[in-house]
Amino acid sequence: MRLGRLVLLMALVVALVGCGDLGKKNEKRVRGRAVSAITSGQVSGTSFVTNVIKGTVTTVDNISQQTQTISTGSTPTSVTFTPNGQEAWVTRFAASDVGILSTANGAVIGSISTRTGGGFFGFLNWGIGPNAVAFNPSGNYAYVVNFITANVSIIDTASKLVVDTIRILPNGLLSSDIAVAPDGKTAIVSNLLSSNVSILDLATKKVIQNITVPSGPMAVTVSSDGLYGYVACSMDGRVAKIDMASKTVVATVESGVGTADLAVSSDNIWTYTTNFISGDVTVIDNRTNTVATKVLVGSNLQSVLSLVGVNQSQGTQVLFSQFLKYLGSSGGGLSTVFSALNVNTSNQQGSGSQTILQVLLGAFLQYLGVQNQTTQQIMSGSLQGIITMGIGCHGIAVVPGSTVVIVSNFLTGNISQVDTV
Repeated sequence: MRLGRLVLLMALVVALVGCGDLGKKNEKRVRGRAVSAITSGQVSGTSFVTNVIKGTVTTVDNISQQTQTISTGSTPTSVTFTPNGQEAWVTRFAASDVGILSTANGAVIGSISTRTGGGFFGFLNWGIGPNAVAFNPSGNYAYVVNFITANVSIIDTASKLVVDTIRILPNGLLSSDIAVAPDGKTAIVSNLLSSNVSILDLATKKVIQNITVPSGPMAVTVSSDGLYGYVACSMDGRVAKIDMASKTVVATVESGVGTADLAVSSDNIWTYTTNFISGDVTVIDNRTNTVATKVLVGSNLQSVLSLVGVNQSQGTQVLFSQFLKYLGSSGGGLSTVFSALNVNTSNQQGSGSQTILQVLLGAFLQYLGVQNQTTQQIMSGSLQGIITMGIGCHGIAVVPGSTVVIVSNFLTGNISQVDTV
């Protein structure tokens, strides 16, 4: 799930370090780079994966592993199925719209702009930087959270038009993700910069409460029984558990370093998180609010960064300086981030996992003054063989009816199937 997160995740490469334990996994290359969000089909048995920089969505058959690449353009950041499973809606961050794909054949069948009025205040309700979408149970409304403008565009799925907007500002900044409760009455929105989540009343279209959570909330989900909301808090590396009735945080669980996304099992017993820096999946027992196990998904960045002497204070400097440059830039967007790091964006067009590693990890290492020769060793994997398949765990989805979760690896451009049992 989600690119407003991309800037933070790039900064987290050097801001944090971590580790993980061994587990059972299987990996599959996808035809893209900066693999971000993922959702697994309850109808078709197919996973849809967004490739942020490449501007594509890759479909992967969960059994045969056959892939298909669909061109979407404009930094696709998340993908969500409609309740009937017939369509996949892709938020396109740079274009400020939502692309609609057919799950039957992968064809692009339409798009909806969030840069439209939707309500009385016209342009004040534009949605800029759509980052995630959620549907009500009947599927007649879609709710698109917009990262830059910190609001939610309400789309009538029949007319494919924005019909209203819920403003999160000023209490929420950089809204990242949204989840609708199973009864369709409320929704929860994570606000990355303000370290809180907003509870929305979908009938009145208003924020009814803001709840403080550990810093850097990115992904949110609600259990299928509607009792609890779960929030992945990236900067603190924790999952916050929210009682949806009392609207209070009832537990926090230390999940991993750079927790980016999460999913809850269909029986609501387990929560699975991806940890971007420590490179692992954490399995949390929701009955006891404790970590049951961790599964390493390839290689973690702690070893990579420690080899070149990157410490936490240097990482913190990069995190704030580069993120603030991004927020304060007149142009904004991914190109501004690359420009601030003196990265030639034409490098994005290469092939293989080393290219994206060079663009992202290499840029930060060079920013910290690491010698180019050492950086090249890291990129080639020759430095103690540390670069392996599966780096930068980001999106996660549960394969319906199984104990398998699918993880998208942002830096190496592949997905991993992890048997959590």
